[in-house]
Amino acid sequence: MLALNPNLEQRLNATAQSLGIPVQALLDEAVLSYLQDLQDVQTAEEVCRQLESGEETTTPWSEVEKRLGLAR
Repeated sequence: MLALNPNLEQRLNATAQSLGIPVQALLDEAVLSYLQDLQDVQTAEEVCRQLESGEETTTPWSEVEKRLGLAR
């Protein structure tokens, strides 16, 4: 188990109880969500770096619409 500061542990227990789920399930979901968010940030930063360096380019929405047959 993780060592949490007492205030955080109290909030965790209260939240799990109010949701009617085990503390471990709440912890698992919270950590998974946080890790996914971190990965999303890393991906976004990499794409921004590629755009700034010219390795990647963007496509105007009007062109996307044409390619997908959505143009009006």
